[in-house]
Amino acid sequence: MSVFWDNYSMLCESNNQTPHGVAKKLGISSSAVTAWKRGGMPSGKTILQLCEYFNKTPNNLLMNDEGDDFNEGKSNCNANTNVFWNKFFTLCLTHKRSPNSIGKEIGISSATITTWKNNRMPTGESLKSVAQYFNVSVEYLITDDEIDIKPSKKRTSFVKLDALPQRWESLRAGNTLSTNELLKVASFVQADIAYLCNDSIRYSANSSTVNKYDFETYELILGIFDRCADSILLKSIQIQLSRIVLFWLEKKGFDVDSIVLDKQLSGVSDRKLLFLKSGVADPESAYNFGLNFTELDVLREKTGLSFFYMLTGIEELPIITQQNENTELKKEIAELKTRLAKYEKTS
Repeated sequence: MSVFWDNYSMLCESNNQTPHGVAKKLGISSSAVTAWKRGGMPSGKTILQLCEYFNKTPNNLLMNDEGDDFNEGKSNCNANTNVFWNKFFTLCLTHKRSPNSIGKEIGISSATITTWKNNRMPTGESLKSVAQYFNVSVEYLITDDEIDIKPSKKRTSFVKLDALPQRWESLRAGNTLSTNELLKVASFVQADIAYLCNDSIRYSANSSTVNKYDFETYELILGIFDRCADSILLKSIQIQLSRIVLFWLEKKGFDVDSIVLDKQLSGVSDRKLLFLKSGVADPESAYNFGLNFTELDVLREKTGLSFFYMLTGIEELPIITQQNENTELKKEIAELKTRLAKYEKTS
């Protein structure tokens, strides 16, 4: 049996329940519970589910800490002094990484991480490194706060929360694209309609010529990213267009793995990116979608690459510049015609 099973069984017993009974309430199969009893480990999602059910931390379930307050009369000093480790371990878990692998990435030794587990607080520099890696505040790591709102930005945080309902109201329904629109979109991104409609097909650019002046289709595609994927067809189109974006980004050195590791590119879900790359569905269905327009704009801003490049792979002048040049050219032609007409009248 494992430490996890011992802790899980003890928690069930202290709540006058059986391991199988708790699992049934949470929608977990009996075969999974049997596997745990034989030494197997639950998934990260299941661990978090159990933590919520028992009001415990992952540390309480996975670690053999003598200070855990499973029974009355035991010292609870560990639960009070090890807030940092609980926060750090939970963040590692939600990122599907081990504490040691995170430590190696930010230059902290395994021995140091072991001291954290044993209730020693990190140095100020280590706290800053961990906070920066997970994009949280140092205060969040060392206090009991469950939500990370930095005091210096609390007004901005609440304004953002207050703005969410109107953003929800502004989301547009997916609507069905006509066959003609599908043909135009497929031609613009150098793909076949079959590719857009089937998210199991991998992308490779065909030899079709992109009409750089087809502003109507260009704007249609950007609009597709901003729609709710409320139909199977639109969901597939968004996923496949997103894979085209990732295809061209990789050509510029921005592959999915580097985007996931680059904290300057935060703003796009790591798990969504990994789904788009691998095609393997995430356990949480919310990540099994294409990029939305906000995420597309984050990639544009952080990489410095235009929407036009990300959709076509063409590095010529940005499309808006070409459009402006065409407008100026038309003005010059109109002026020449006017001057020519005046000349003809006087001659």
